[in-house]
Amino acid sequence: MRSWLKRGFWISLIIILVVPIMLDVFKARMLPKADKDQVYLWIDAPRNTSIEKTTEIAHAAESFLVGYKKVE
Repeated sequence: MRSWLKRGFWISLIIILVVPIMLDVFKARMLPKADKDQVYLWIDAPRNTSIEKTTEIAHAAESFLVGYKKVE
């Protein structure tokens, strides 16, 4: 009897959690929508790189990307 109660509890819990997602009662989204006007740049510099050097690298990458012509 007790095992049936446990099974019933877990089944009903799964149903309560999964059914609203399946029926689109609420939207579950993990990533933000893509913004085509933005480019994210990851600067992988050594840990002991100074802020001035990092800023210099960022400005060099920025000037390169601004001058880049998109091929359509």
